[in-house]
This record gives sequence, structure tokens and C-alpha cells, in this order.
Amino acid sequence: MKFTRNARNRALKLSAVGLYAAVAAIAACSSDPAAPTHIGGAGAAGAATAGASAAGAAQAGAAQAGAATAGAPAAGSGGDATAGAAAGGSGGDATAGAPAGGAPVVQPPYVAVTFSVDNIQWVAAAAGGAGGAGGAGGAGGAAAGAGGASAGAGGAAAGAAGAAGAGTGPYCAQAGANFAKLPYIATQSFIPSDYQPNGGGGQLTGNAACAAHYDASCGGDNKKCGLCSTFTYTPSPTAATYAGIGYVRHFDNNFTAPQICMPANVTAVTFYAKGATGTEKVTFTAQGGTEVPINLTNAWAQYTIPITAGAYNTDTGVEQGFYWKVVPYVN
Repeated sequence: MKFTRNARNRALKLSAVGLYAAVAAIAACSSDPAAPTHIGGAGAAGAATAGASAAGAAQAGAAQAGAATAGAPAAGSGGDATAGAAAGGSGGDATAGAPAGGAPVVQPPYVAVTFSVDNIQWVAAAAGGAGGAGGAGGAGGAAAGAGGASAGAGGAAAGAAGAAGAGTGPYCAQAGANFAKLPYIATQSFIPSDYQPNGGGGQLTGNAACAAHYDASCGGDNKKCGLCSTFTYTPSPTAATYAGIGYVRHFDNNFTAPQICMPANVTAVTFYAKGATGTEKVTFTAQGGTEVPINLTNAWAQYTIPITAGAYNTDTGVEQGFYWKVVPYVN
């Protein structure tokens, strides 16, 4: 069929009108909530829905990243004054920091002690009275003579055994051992040189000569009264411990000073002492003796340390002729 130009134009117009009507009908169906789902329509609607969700996600993300609530704790944990004070307080607080840093605990105001010691002597008990006369012996001299012969033989045997054992055993049991003659001034063989513990822990000064002996007649002659010494104990303000000095056997420059033994009849060590103020508390002893705690006065007075018989001679003789110590105390 052939169309004239006008007929063809009318046909095109009708086609355009029909296409417009079809598009309008499809749009109307898509906007109807009750309209059935179509593949094409679902794709378009799904894209729009997904897009909204994406936009919503962006919106939610913006809220999380920028919300004041989320940001405040993050900033507060590092910069919040309260949290920062606690963190700084644990290290800087004086009370908590003292134990952590090992700061010493302040001790009580222990007393410093200064005192002097003089005329230390090892002594025997006073001699007893003379014994009564013995009764007259009975007859039987001949029998006694025979017994004497037997005793003589036994003595020879004992002498041989002694010769064989010479030079062995404890020093004081050997022939020729150096025995003191009582009373014996201790500082002839023993000097205050053993500072305890560990050099006195920095708490001891002294061993200075006394200003005067307990007895003015001693003068400067230490052979009469022995060495007079003054000591000072100053307890450590943070780690006070006991401190003491032992008078131990000394040697001359060539280390040839002999060992010394005390006789079997020693019963005590006596000495004179006085404190600087008269309130000093000091404990004294000697080898083989008991510890004697003494409250000193500020005047010279004599004191006694009981000695156990036979407890002072070691394998090498007497090694410590005198000893004193002070334990920290508060008046």
C-alpha cells in the first residue's frame, strides 16, 4: 500500500500517541502498591531500594565516625583529666610510691652510746684457808715399800707414753704451751680489733684512748691497768643493727706473738667501765663466759663476768679475751 505524505504523517502521529499511552500505563502499574512484581520493575525498584540502603549506610557511618558520643570516650581516655590523674597518681602518689620505690622505713630514734673500758683482767678465785694437819700414819712400812716399787714402774710407763704423744693435740695440752700468770691483764695479748657485724655496719667509731684511767695511779703505764679505750656506737637511722667489738689475740709486726692459754683455776674476767651520760646499756662477755648486760653509770665501776672452768682454752688457746656489744634501744 502506498501512503501519501499526509497519510504517513498522520500514521506517525498515531504511533507516537500510542507509544506515549503505553508508557503511561506501565508507569501507572509500577506506582500501584497492589501491582504485581515484574522482573523489569523489580530491578528498577531494587536498585532504588539498594541505593537508599547505601545512602543510609553512609548516613550511619557518618554518625558513628562523627557522633559526639563515640568521639568523647576516645578523646577522654587519653586526655580526660580524671583518668589522667589516676594514671599519674599511681606513679606519683607519695604514699603508693614509697613501697614501690623501696624507700626505707623510718626507725625509732635509737640511742647513741659512748663509754670507756679499762683494766680488763682474767682472775682466779680467792685462795682458801689453810687445811688442817693430817693424822699420824699407821704401821706397815714394809708393805708400803713394795707398793712404792710398783708405783715407780707405773710412772716409767706413763712417762714413755707422754713422750710419744708430745707435739700433738690441743695447743694448751702440749709441753711448753704459753700459760698466763693470774691475774692477767687482757690487753697484753688481746686488742679491740674485731668489729662486728661486718666491720660494725658503719655504726662504730672509737677505740680512742681514754682521757684517764679508772685509777690515776696507772698514769700512762698500760702494764698496770691495761689499755683504756673509749667507744661510740651510733645506730644507723635506716638500718640499725647490733654492733660490737671483740678483743682478739694480736700479733706483732712479724706475726710471732705466741698463743696464750689460761690456767685451769680461772673463775672470772673483771673490768672497769663508765658511760658518757650514765644511761648507756652495754652487754659484756669473754671467751668461755656468759653475757652480762649492764646499765652503766657515768663514774668508773668494776664489773665481773663469770667464766666457766675449762671453756676458754680452744685448740689454739684463748682467741678472744673480751667482747662487748650494743643492741639498738630507745630510752
